[in-house]
Amino acid sequence: MDKRFRILAVDDEYVNTQLLKSALGEEYDILTVLNGHEAIDQIEQYMPDLILMDVMMPDITGFEVCKIIKADERFADIPVIFLTALDSQNDQLHGLELGGIDYLTKPVNFDLLKLRVRNHLAMKEQRDLLVQQKEELDEMLAEQELQNEQLREADETLLEAEWKFKALFDNGPIGVAYHSMIYDDSGKAVDYRFIDANGKYIELTGVDPRGKTVLQAFPGIENDPFDWIGTFGAVAKTGESIRFEQYLQPNDRWYDVVGYQYKPDHFVAAFFEITERKRAEEALQACESRWKFALEGAGDGVWDWNIQTGEAFYSQCYKEMLGGCSW
Repeated sequence: MDKRFRILAVDDEYVNTQLLKSALGEEYDILTVLNGHEAIDQIEQYMPDLILMDVMMPDITGFEVCKIIKADERFADIPVIFLTALDSQNDQLHGLELGGIDYLTKPVNFDLLKLRVRNHLAMKEQRDLLVQQKEELDEMLAEQELQNEQLREADETLLEAEWKFKALFDNGPIGVAYHSMIYDDSGKAVDYRFIDANGKYIELTGVDPRGKTVLQAFPGIENDPFDWIGTFGAVAKTGESIRFEQYLQPNDRWYDVVGYQYKPDHFVAAFFEITERKRAEEALQACESRWKFALEGAGDGVWDWNIQTGEAFYSQCYKEMLGGCSW
């Protein structure tokens, strides 16, 4: 036992307390009192590790002191050894029933007392250690339960976020596909594989590419003037985002494409169909070309002035009518 224990000796005979102090003082710190009330005060103040208790005292008996301290949870675990001239079996049983841990009759055999004290303190030390370990274990379990609860809450939040994302991914108005890059030994992007694609992507492109490479999903795309594989390979390598317009010949559709990296060598592409817009732009360009051709070929001078912007158009014939002025 490395700890130096504190023992309280209670006896109304001063000589007896000094004998106990002389017998045990080398191994333990000994406190002495001469009556039961002082004993209670010393217990509250010093919290001894063991009590040697006389029974017959003038104020209150040792049995009564034991009953008082055992009723208080702060002191209930302090072992009490009765030292008394009362040697009847009934007295011994009564002392043990009150919570005493041992009972020695006077005159005390000090060799026996030393062994009893050493054994009971060793047992108390083991009990205290077990209590401490239980408290530490309870704290660890409480902390673990708190962490588990936080993990459960985080999992629930993550599952909810994943559910919301999946609902948005599956039912969103934008075509979205996830890809992983495939490189050759030199590090050049040679293809990419579709990890997943939502329903809108499949609807827009007319192809279910999941689990396929781009060359498998879109045969002939390697002949496209736009280098899809190289472009997305650069995105996956650098982490930069890219946006471009792309025409898919198999389904005769135009798309506005946005691609960006979401983890190393993986990227996501969002597809917006812009076929109608491109058709309108082409129709407008054709109309403007025809209008300009008509103006240039007509025999009338035409002047078109935008009042809001101040821009003006003068046909060649109009300029010639005004004497070849430079406009």
